[in-house]
Amino acid sequence: MRKPSRSISSKKLPLTFLLLLRVFTPWVTHTRALAIREKLFGNTHADVAQSLNSLGCLTQDTGRYKESEDFFLRAVSMRETLCGPNHPGTPLHPFSLLFSNTHEIDVAMSLNNLAGLYMDQSRYEDARPVYNRALEIYEVF
Repeated sequence: MRKPSRSISSKKLPLTFLLLLRVFTPWVTHTRALAIREKLFGNTHADVAQSLNSLGCLTQDTGRYKESEDFFLRAVSMRETLCGPNHPGTPLHPFSLLFSNTHEIDVAMSLNNLAGLYMDQSRYEDARPVYNRALEIYEVF
């Protein structure tokens, strides 16, 4: 009679496969969406920033913190570019309530995600100013 292997048992294999799919499938979907959006809209568009933010969240959930930080920083930078220099997250924002748009809330959301990433890594001193910037934007609205 043959002894069972000490590697992954046949009962655990489907579960392992399902767990891999749960992580791998969203990664493929989001990276494809990013590539398509960059091709259609260029590198400075709200939909591209959304894909970057989503990839930041996904990589954070899988513990790939450096990649996650890069995605969030790119999303913040792109969203700030879309808002222009006088949105509430930047100094001197006269008439911001009169000329505000939804991109400003998106900036705050990406900043909040970035600060959450720093908190996950116990980088509290890095998180504080980022949370404060997000809060400044949220308070305007």
